[in-house]
Amino acid sequence: MRWLVFFPVLVIFAGLDAGIGSLFAISWMGGAAPSLVAILVAFVALQASPRATLWAGWWAGLMLDVAPGSGSGGTMAVVLGPHALGMTAAAWIVLVCRGLVFRTRLPTLMAVAGVVAAASALAVTSIRTLRFWLPWTEAAVPQPAVDVLLRLCGDAVATGILAIIVGGVLLMTSRWWRFDTTPGRLDYAGRRGG
Repeated sequence: MRWLVFFPVLVIFAGLDAGIGSLFAISWMGGAAPSLVAILVAFVALQASPRATLWAGWWAGLMLDVAPGSGSGGTMAVVLGPHALGMTAAAWIVLVCRGLVFRTRLPTLMAVAGVVAAASALAVTSIRTLRFWLPWTEAAVPQPAVDVLLRLCGDAVATGILAIIVGGVLLMTSRWWRFDTTPGRLDYAGRRGG
């Protein structure tokens, strides 16, 4: 995989998520918003080597951890780790399942982007809840479980819908990324010529 393509796209997507992500928030679903970074991680996880996939997930999560507005409890303090662990775990989940799907198809990317968004958000929420219960931290009070689940579902659906456009553009640029093809169902129909 070309890291010189990945990092500029990651910076742009993380900046857009931090800057205008709130414009697309769905208020009746607890503030759920689509994630461009989750779409990028899903795209990379479907096509890159396992090592590159996990590193891409980690870098993407780290970028989200240091993004403006990522401080917990409305503070400016940055806690490194929740998003980095969440995106790495989400990338690993895709690695486990990617041999079962056609990896270069838009519907697959849409579904996997939703899974990445939900898995990452679940990991971040779990870590923040754990920090709240630790006696030596002064973390913000976690949200009620129903609100969290509603937001997780909203994040997944909104990210999957946004992946129609963003995922299509990413799939058209696959040659620029120079993914090393690993065994699996990359595109059986495309290899047959049909």
